[in-house]
Amino acid sequence: MNPAEPESWTPQHWSREEWFYMWSKGLDPRRIAILCRVPYRKVYEHIHAKVSSKPERFGLRLMLHDHPKLPPGGLKKPTPKILWMERAEELAEFRRVHGRFPRGYLEGEQQLYSFLQHQRKRYRSGKLTGSRKSFLDAHVPGWLTPPKKEREDALWEQRVGELEKFVAEHGRYPRYKTAVEPLEKVLAVWMQRQRYCLRNGILTKTRTKRLDQALPGWRVVGNEARTREIS
Repeated sequence: MNPAEPESWTPQHWSREEWFYMWSKGLDPRRIAILCRVPYRKVYEHIHAKVSSKPERFGLRLMLHDHPKLPPGGLKKPTPKILWMERAEELAEFRRVHGRFPRGYLEGEQQLYSFLQHQRKRYRSGKLTGSRKSFLDAHVPGWLTPPKKEREDALWEQRVGELEKFVAEHGRYPRYKTAVEPLEKVLAVWMQRQRYCLRNGILTKTRTKRLDQALPGWRVVGNEARTREIS
């Protein structure tokens, strides 16, 4: 036996009653887990369940230790301000390490993703304090992305500009089947989508007018409009 590792050979102790007894004597769950060589989460959940079912058990634990003096303010959770700063620093570190923002569909990133979304929501509703916004601006660059509608409108306008440029350079509308460049395929599909929306009455009057002014002949269905229709 290696004296430097006295617990390496010790068997595990899975007695829940023993865990609770050790806790009642003043040991915290993490120390109990180390001594019993069991997962910390198992110990914590067991003790938490027992105390939650009978809160007076926590008072019994204090009695066994002659009611030690409580910290200033009593036994209470950290203030929201402290919790906010800890989470904001985690977000800043994540952004620095990964070069992106957390994603809600990836395991282990949901909590930070929810935190980030909540900050964006509070800012847009005017409830985020100036100091918190300043911290995020300085440590989490780009955190305040535009609302979804603004992003969609910006992308739509970008496509109109790209389509105008394509028509000016090629004298025709983009074609999907014979396209050489990926952008031409994207624009061809996008145009078909606008025509579909127009036929089904879901293209707004503003967007319809914008396309009519920028790209006369865009409504042509089937074969692409001839050059004379464009000009």
